[in-house]
Amino acid sequence: MITYSLWANFLRDIYGDFLNIPWIAVADVLLSGLCEEVGHELYEMDLAIRNLLVKHLKEDKRFGQARINELSDFLLDYIRQQFQSDDFDTEFVQSQRWIALAYTRPHEVAREIALAFSQLDLQDTAEMVRLASLTATITEPLAEFQPLLIYTRGMAKFARGNLADAKKGSV
Repeated sequence: MITYSLWANFLRDIYGDFLNIPWIAVADVLLSGLCEEVGHELYEMDLAIRNLLVKHLKEDKRFGQARINELSDFLLDYIRQQFQSDDFDTEFVQSQRWIALAYTRPHEVAREIALAFSQLDLQDTAEMVRLASLTATITEPLAEFQPLLIYTRGMAKFARGNLADAKKGSV
């Protein structure tokens, strides 16, 4: 549903020129090899592909950082609506929120990730791995926070019982 909302709300570039993207393009993208169905009517784009598309979006003078900001705000509004619904779990909503914010407010996401790790029960290895995996999906926009990224990789190794590598802080 959100993909059609994105299509309907972003039919023009930042200069107001029509993009002429047919509505069928939404289904074409979702059913292509670019996305994988991860739940009922829930699709996820491959991380490398998403990062490449965001890079091209940012470099294109018809879109740039202004469009990334607009998309982030749009996604954040969509996610806020989902918080009011019981249809989505809070872990999914949190991950989508962090992804939306990572490209526009990486400092805020880094702070929230650090806070989430600081509040973890060290016995809750499943949550530790989930947070580390989520952080791994947004390493590119969080590149300036290398100590945090190294820490989260180390915590993932700790959670998996690989204490030697966790202590070394290896990548």
